[in-house]
Amino acid sequence: MRTSAKFHEAAIKPLPDFPEPTPVAALSPTARSHYARGVSSALAARLLPSQHHVELIEGLTDSYDASQGERAESRTMLAVDGPFGVGKTGAILDWALSLYRDAIASEDVVQAQGEVQPGRATPDGGRANDVPVIWVGLRGSQQTSGVYRKILAFVDHGTTNQRADQLEISVGEALEDHRPRLLVIDDAHMLNTRLIEGRKTLDSLKALNDMLSHVGGTLLFVGADLDGGDLLSDPQIAARLETPYLLRPYGAATKSEIAQWQRLIKACEPLVRPYLDPDDAHPLLPHARMLWNLSQGRVRDLSRLLTQGTRNAINAGHQRIVAEHFARVRILKHVEDRQRRTGQREGKQKRAS
Repeated sequence: MRTSAKFHEAAIKPLPDFPEPTPVAALSPTARSHYARGVSSALAARLLPSQHHVELIEGLTDSYDASQGERAESRTMLAVDGPFGVGKTGAILDWALSLYRDAIASEDVVQAQGEVQPGRATPDGGRANDVPVIWVGLRGSQQTSGVYRKILAFVDHGTTNQRADQLEISVGEALEDHRPRLLVIDDAHMLNTRLIEGRKTLDSLKALNDMLSHVGGTLLFVGADLDGGDLLSDPQIAARLETPYLLRPYGAATKSEIAQWQRLIKACEPLVRPYLDPDDAHPLLPHARMLWNLSQGRVRDLSRLLTQGTRNAINAGHQRIVAEHFARVRILKHVEDRQRRTGQREGKQKRAS
């Protein structure tokens, strides 16, 4: 489970560097393999330049800033909705890490000698870790007591083996001590919002937002198929919730959708061109249709294809990436299932080229 110390480590750790471009023909098979691993590691660590995701983060930043400027009674909650595998968590995690880095650069947050994380002096003469971002990932059917325990575990604030009423008190104290500016509940569709226990969960989430607002924080739900569900439809939540952001896969059914996909593919080409044929203006564009078929327009899947396809090309000693290099990448199960349902195979969907 992610903790605030691990989150801090991820925020300050630099991304792996791209290797210096080298003609693969000059490398031995062993050197090529090492070179391919370096390129694929650097590619996999970076988000692709998806306009859908850029627009999501730009909008979310504006909403977050507006929420941060509100009074402390009960700030506006935010939500991001979208199907599984569309790349919500990756984009929002990257954004949350950048918010974290900005926050710990402030003047009143200092990492004292021997401290793992930055902190600040408290009025009683002690010190408290500053935790600008709390990230809670849900599993199973989660009630609020489970959410509270995950918050306490994330900030390493006392025992999590407490009654429900004491848990709420402990969470309030933890929020006061650690001053989060953003609390992300990822996989929020896992919240138990049904029947009697569901009513308790929804009531407690409203109370959590009140406590978080009091210390200057903003609550963000991230999940799949939240729209129309119990969480976002609850009157107490809906009264404090900004219209959710929707992140969808890229389509390939209309000329406009095809153009958007092709722009994404073109935007990705500078990432791989130095490691293929630098004189090839469009190493990926000829494969746009195939890449859509193998990813179903999901950017996370596209990242896997580009990372592993480029690695396959380098390992083969090829300067140009060809269809075979992508075809060797094992697709995810959801892509196979969708292809089976629609009867779609490479070469049949001609519109995506």
